[in-house]
Order: sequence, then C-alpha cells, then structure tokens
Amino acid sequence: MEQNLSGQLYRLLLMKRKWLETFIPFLVILIIIIYLYSQQENLLTMLSNVSPLTFSLLITLQLVGLVTSGLLLNLFVLKFNVRLKSKEWFGLSVVTVMANYLTPFSGGMLARAAYLKQRHAFPYAQFVTMLSANYLITFWVVGCCGAISMLVYPAHFSIPIFILFVTVILGTSILTFLPHLRLPGKNWFIHNVNMAILAWCQVRDDRPLVLKLIGYTLINISVNGLSFWVAYAGLGQEVPFVLALLFGLLISFSILINITPGNLGVQEAVSAFSAEILGVGATEGLLAALIIRAALLVTVLTLGPIFSYLLTQELSTHKSNYRCSDK
Repeated sequence: MEQNLSGQLYRLLLMKRKWLETFIPFLVILIIIIYLYSQQENLLTMLSNVSPLTFSLLITLQLVGLVTSGLLLNLFVLKFNVRLKSKEWFGLSVVTVMANYLTPFSGGMLARAAYLKQRHAFPYAQFVTMLSANYLITFWVVGCCGAISMLVYPAHFSIPIFILFVTVILGTSILTFLPHLRLPGKNWFIHNVNMAILAWCQVRDDRPLVLKLIGYTLINISVNGLSFWVAYAGLGQEVPFVLALLFGLLISFSILINITPGNLGVQEAVSAFSAEILGVGATEGLLAALIIRAALLVTVLTLGPIFSYLLTQELSTHKSNYRCSDK
C-alpha cells in the first residue's frame, strides 16, 4: 500500500511538473506581449531605428560567444584527458543552446552530458563538477566585474545591486576554498560525490587552468556587454559601455532560474528590472534583451541542425568502430 501511495505521489508530482513546463512559458510570453502592447508607440519608434547592420553585429557577437563557450568546454574536458575535435566543442556549444530552447530546465546540458559520456566515456560526476566549477568561476568573475564597474561608474550606483555583487564574491570565494573532503562509504551515490569533489579540487588547484577559465569568462562577459551596447545604440539610445556591461552581468544570474525553455522571459524580466533600477527605463531594457535573443535564435537555429547532424554522425561512427574492435 505504501508503494502504491509513493507511486501515486510520484505520478502527481510528474503531472504537476509537466503542467508547469507548459504553463509558465505561456504565462511569461503573455505578460511580455501585454507589456509590449501597452508600450506600442514607443516600441515602434525604437524598433524602426534597428538597422540590418546592427542585427548583423549582434549575430557576429553571438557567434563569438558560442566559440568562446566551446573553447571553455574544450579546456575543461582536456583537463580530464578528453580531446574534442573543433566540430565537437563548437557543435556542442551551439546544440546545447538550441536544445535549451526546445526543452525546459536546461535540456541542452543533459544532451551535452550524454554525448560526452557516449562518445568519450566522460563520467557524469565529472560533468557535474565541470558545470559547478564553471558556475563558481563565472559568478566570481561576474561579482568582481560588477562591483568594480559600479565603483568606477558611480553615476548609476545602486546599493542593492552592489550588495548583490559583493555577496556573490564572498559566497563563491567561500565555496571555492573549502578543504578537500571525502565522504565515508562505498555506495554509488557517495562514490560519485567523492569523484566530483576530487575532480573539483583538481580544477581548483590547477592555477594555469583557472586563469585560462577566468580569461574565457571575461571574454564572454565583454561579449554580453558589447551586445547590450550595440542593441541600445540600434534602438537609438546611447548608454555608456560600463552600464551596458552591468546589464550583461546581471542577466548572468538568470541561469539560476531555469523554468522556461532558453530562459525565455526570465532574461527579459531581469533586463527590464535592472534597466529600471539603473535609471535607463524598463522598456528599453526589455527591447534590448529581445533583440539580442532574436540574434542568438537566428544563429543557433541556423547552425544547430547542421551540427546536430554532424555530432550524430560522429557518435554513429564511434559506435560502429567500437563494435568492430570488439569483434
């Protein structure tokens, strides 16, 4: 009877999750449409200023960001003796973003983990470690850049946002320098946790690797800042680069709220809220984020199917060779 109750509870939770996966994106999109409709006069005026050159620049910047993310992935897995071809590290970067738009809760990351496991026998525990290390380094760099930017450009200083950046710096620093612990026990779960801790310590203690990861993160942050700067310029709004950089930094935190495919609506809400707090205007912030998203969608929906095919072929070839070697 207890097992039946547990099964019913699990099915109920699964149904609620599927309902949320459908309802939340619909609600978010509806709110954005209603808000944009209420601002349609300003919207049409600003959108008329966006030129093909502006959109082309944004697409180019998105490509640079995808390349950087791919190189960052390649750097991580190389630490664990996995060598990726250029079509793999760049293709996984593109396909991950595309899959995130097709599935909620970062489905692209699951696809990336599955590919690395099947093609290169890369353990899931190490993948989780790689992801955690990436988040820790990213948030630490974002916090440092954000706090410095607000001090350098005090014209739009915001105490709550400054406190947020400082809190992120302190929190990630504490997590980064935790001592190497090993949990007692030999079951599957504890084994994987210990593998993750060990792998994280290997990443953390490799200073040249950490410096390279920080360098790639700084490039991605710069790309995000440039994207907002170009988007605002395209809308006919002149904002200092430091302010555009702050928008990009604040949007980085939206990856913690993965409730919609591709974080649709979440990034736009963060951008609009940040722009309002920093005194630039919620409408402009929302439009800038939407234009950048459109450029990213054009990029990944063009390249995504191509690299999905190439990676599928790579996986099929590997499996065929593996079967032949067994024989």
